[in-house]
Amino acid sequence: MTFLTRKQAAQRLNVSRDTITNLVKRGELGAIQVGSQLRIADVQLSDYVQSHKITPTATTATND
Repeated sequence: MTFLTRKQAAQRLNVSRDTITNLVKRGELGAIQVGSQLRIADVQLSDYVQSHKITPTATTATND
């Protein structure tokens, strides 16, 4: 198992470190605390992504 810093997890999801912190605080993303540092297991990040996948439908399609 590999552990990621907030910065590494944020880079993988293309979000800010604060977003990662908020996800952890809300219990949406699992993490451990090592001293004063948060660490996110790569499997926890993968589980988060899998649980938030959106099934494409006509109403969710965008022109991004």
